[in-house]
Amino acid sequence: MNNIFRKMSLGMVIGTAVTAVTGCSEGLETYKGESGIYFDTIYKGAETLSDTISVSWGMKKSSETSQIIELNVKLIGNTAPVDRAFDIRVETAIMPGGSEIPPVTEPEPDPENPSETTGTKIPTLDASEGVDFIMPATTYVLPAGEAEVSVPVTVLRSGTLHLAKRAFKLTLLENENLKFLYSRSMPQYDEEGNVTYYPMDLQRVIVLDEEFPIPAWWSVRGEPYFGEWSQKKASLICDVMDIDREKWLDMSALSDGYLKFCGRYMHNYLQENPHYEDDGSLMVMGEKSSY
Repeated sequence: MNNIFRKMSLGMVIGTAVTAVTGCSEGLETYKGESGIYFDTIYKGAETLSDTISVSWGMKKSSETSQIIELNVKLIGNTAPVDRAFDIRVETAIMPGGSEIPPVTEPEPDPENPSETTGTKIPTLDASEGVDFIMPATTYVLPAGEAEVSVPVTVLRSGTLHLAKRAFKLTLLENENLKFLYSRSMPQYDEEGNVTYYPMDLQRVIVLDEEFPIPAWWSVRGEPYFGEWSQKKASLICDVMDIDREKWLDMSALSDGYLKFCGRYMHNYLQENPHYEDDGSLMVMGEKSSY
């Protein structure tokens, strides 16, 4: 039995439309049907719940501008004694808003607390190959005797990612040797609320963002030293002061004395190295840092 299961992909074990291996007291009957491919339902050790993979840059230093993500394509069916090639279609024109960044908008009211704001709404726009990502190839090979192959994608951190998320789509293309035999279904709704389903494991939508949340301590402890919140300002402070971004978000990691020191240091830094907010205004620190 162990030998037979080594020749099968995990996809057959988790369930497919294909007949699985059956057993009886006298032996096992091997599967003789077609073979297919699908994107692995596990990403970074956790099950994917949709066709979307999020890549967030916000918790990384601004000097980090490139990383490689690995998407696994898995086999359903028997392995083969020969290499089998398949293609992946890369699509960038997938978002209704296109690729052009709209003008910076004012913060929106929080519907649950009108006195607060949710911050500037960040749109999701089309990615550009060579600017937001690099695909090393569109044809890949499932090696002989193997049940999966890695698809590396280089994702890039553009200078405008904090103004708009970027998205692109990778879609598997079936052929006579590797067909579409398995996928989980994902619901999608039209404007009237009608639902249809599509096979989500035949594609992956990669979304890049620069999300770097405002710390819970900012409004009380941070604003006097750093002034009005902006993600661009917070990123600069962490870069210049070499502050780990996980610590930056921790309520207890940075003392009031250290925040005061950072505010004064950044005020002097900006006097010699002017920076501007996205609306064109000069970046400044809080009133307690400017005296």
